Amino acid sequence: MLLEDWDQGHCRFWASIPEEGNDNEKNNYSIAQRNAIVEANLWCIDSVIRQNRPLMRAARLEYDDVYQQLALRLIKAVAGYDPEKGRLEQHIFAQLKYASFLAADRPTGSAV
Repeated sequence: MLLEDWDQGHCRFWASIPEEGNDNEKNNYSIAQRNAIVEANLWCIDSVIRQNRPLMRAARLEYDDVYQQLALRLIKAVAGYDPEKGRLEQHIFAQLKYASFLAADRPTGSAV
């Protein structure tokens, strides 16, 4: 879910998780910890967008639409991260790159 917080000069992205957790979760992050990790890794979105700029142009995708889709994917990547399977940064980049290719295949306005 997108939460716009323009008082701080930027948007914050979050997704609620039930108190008992999610079966897909392999980590024990609280919502506050997860949100802090997401905010600390927002730079990954810009990196993936920079790497895929020609793809975005060819598919006529809007920067804001792609950024929002990748931000949602980032939240899901952090929430579903399994520390036993590798580093968090590797997991985030794999998820974001996969989502960027999905965004190119979908018409503008559809969610990842």
